[in-house]
Amino acid sequence: MSYLRVHRSVITRFVVGLVGIVLIFTALDLMWGHWLSTPPERVDGALTTRGRGQLGSDVVWGVVLTLTGGAAFGYAVVGLLRNAPAAVVGEGGIELALAGPTAPLVTIPWSDVVAVRCSLEADGDHMVPILELVMARRGAVPAEPWAARWDGNVLQVDTSDWVEPAEEVAIHASVALDRYRRQAAER
Repeated sequence: MSYLRVHRSVITRFVVGLVGIVLIFTALDLMWGHWLSTPPERVDGALTTRGRGQLGSDVVWGVVLTLTGGAAFGYAVVGLLRNAPAAVVGEGGIELALAGPTAPLVTIPWSDVVAVRCSLEADGDHMVPILELVMARRGAVPAEPWAARWDGNVLQVDTSDWVEPAEEVAIHASVALDRYRRQAAER
């Protein structure tokens, strides 16, 4: 039984997809169109030495932008279609997307968790909400988790693109952890 299912923001995925499309159109402009970018230098219709260098540079940048834009667009489309949760708080533990955006959720049993809390971390000019799990042991959690990091025995999960706030997830997880401890003590 799950007490809370947390999804990533649809708006964030849409914006990532939009950025991907802009990158792809920029690549098309650089490599072939030159509608907005400056075309390679030519004299009497023939490429100059500088023009050949510019053309080579435009092609390299075009390939890089196409690959980056395609990856961003693909990530957004797969995320929107799949709509898998980023976290699930349940009776037996908490499941988090720590192995990658398309990998199955990693289950962390409550027996491995000491406490759940949330915090804010400065990232430039804005604060990023963080879900923190104080761990008794790492168990199945990857050494290099995706969208998270280790700070000693504390797993810090970036929740900036989650629909539900980190505070709400921490409250639900703490209640589930307390319920697990009470049931374990009764056995």
